[in-house]
Amino acid sequence: MHKYLLSSFVSALNKLSTYQFNNLQPASNAISLNRRNSQEQQQAMLFSEYGTEKQNMGVQFVNWLRIHKKLPSSRDRKRCFADFKNNVELIRDKKIEIDTNVRFIDKVDLSLDISTIRSVTPEEAVDIYKRQMRFISMYSKAANPFQTLRDLFSKASVFNRPTNYGYPMPEDFAGSFVNFLLDYYFDQYVSTESDWNIYVMQQRMALNEIESDVFTLLNGEELSKAIDENGEIQITIFSTTGMEIIADLLRPVRVTTPQVEHLQAAFTNNIWREYFPYTWALVYPKLAQHYMQNTFND
Repeated sequence: MHKYLLSSFVSALNKLSTYQFNNLQPASNAISLNRRNSQEQQQAMLFSEYGTEKQNMGVQFVNWLRIHKKLPSSRDRKRCFADFKNNVELIRDKKIEIDTNVRFIDKVDLSLDISTIRSVTPEEAVDIYKRQMRFISMYSKAANPFQTLRDLFSKASVFNRPTNYGYPMPEDFAGSFVNFLLDYYFDQYVSTESDWNIYVMQQRMALNEIESDVFTLLNGEELSKAIDENGEIQITIFSTTGMEIIADLLRPVRVTTPQVEHLQAAFTNNIWREYFPYTWALVYPKLAQHYMQNTFND
């Protein structure tokens, strides 16, 4: 019976599915700016492309912002969070029926730790991991998803968004309301970069522990050593909140619930432009062109 459970668990592991972090997949290629060009040369090169089919408006707009040093910084994005929160409060003042707390919009989870520790029998451990891995397999297709999950948390914060420094790709500034909400959600709990780095390290360590325990169950010799006098083993498993966070990061469209949609109006076009200029310009090309033609470097 025990061998059957382990065999079933291995089969469940092999069914884990491929991850796409962003539900948006912009289809354009970024142009490469020559670092040796002067600012005037770069501006002339970019403006010569306006109105042509060589670049989409998202690329044009991000490169224009880059030239004028207007790409969003971490401070700009934090200001977007504050504006969004204020807008939510204004909406709620007018619509009393949606004044209850809503996940992602409000701080409602007690903890963002993705793991918890349990003492269970080997059979119970296999059953728990089978159920949890089946859940993750709904959103990812990797035979061993743990490295994918570790990478998720390294990219899931406002602190990992590109800024005006360096030469990021225009498509790195792509995103939608749900991507914004995920950044906003984490920022409510972990609001400084140093604290975020500690949080990421803690979650990666938890994933290492879960991975180690999973493969201990598949090693008969190691499993027998781990069993205590009560016939149980101590394992690290995904917490309920952790499972939800992972699923939301793997498939951001899950974030949109009827309660959240009621408050989407708080994510204004100005916030979208400031936070995700690439996608905003694709959706509003005429406004983007007007912005470029009528806004000057301060």
